Amino acid sequence: MAGRIVNRRNAARLLCIAAGLLFAVHSAWAFVPWTAVYKAFKDPRSYMVQARDSKTELALKSALLLDDPSTVLDITTVCLMGHVFLTGQVDSARQRATLIEEARQVSDVRSVDAYLPTKAELVPGDLSAMEVKMSLFGSKDASPETMNIRALGGAVVLMGVVSTAQDRDAVAKAAAKVDGVAKVVNFLLLPEAGSEKALEGVLPSRERKGPLRRLLSE
Repeated sequence: MAGRIVNRRNAARLLCIAAGLLFAVHSAWAFVPWTAVYKAFKDPRSYMVQARDSKTELALKSALLLDDPSTVLDITTVCLMGHVFLTGQVDSARQRATLIEEARQVSDVRSVDAYLPTKAELVPGDLSAMEVKMSLFGSKDASPETMNIRALGGAVVLMGVVSTAQDRDAVAKAAAKVDGVAKVVNFLLLPEAGSEKALEGVLPSRERKGPLRRLLSE
């Protein structure tokens, strides 16, 4: 009985720590709005789709947090146009299957893909995600500021939305050339119909004359 009480106290303590970390991360980002604005501007997804994906991602993190508080520190969750990607190291194949199933149960999730190796399945290496991201800044086909990049051992996972299939392949090739990269997991997507930014209606029409154009044509 005493053991159960201790376990419950430990679980509650982990939950509080995880919640505190989430709050700290969100609070820190609140002080750098221009970073978020620039990333949203460069992202091929429409602002409405980005907002919907953020809402789904938050619901997903909450679901995983309630199921297992420790996962909030180990597992990266990304939602793109309703498609969810999970990356991180897991303890077992059973935990991997549980995480994927939990993600599938979240509202508005259309599909789930994952790169969740166990310790024994990790590709040997010691990559830095920041190193890979900085290397991609030299590629004309990449916009690393809009991507989520995760390094696990000698593997790099690319998550994000790019404009064309050529861009997707070029980014993967550029990442593969980075020193220390032994494996590239390419989760990059193309904008789906209705999800991309529509410039029509935002930019002024050539047929519709503005005040200055009307004045000059008279």
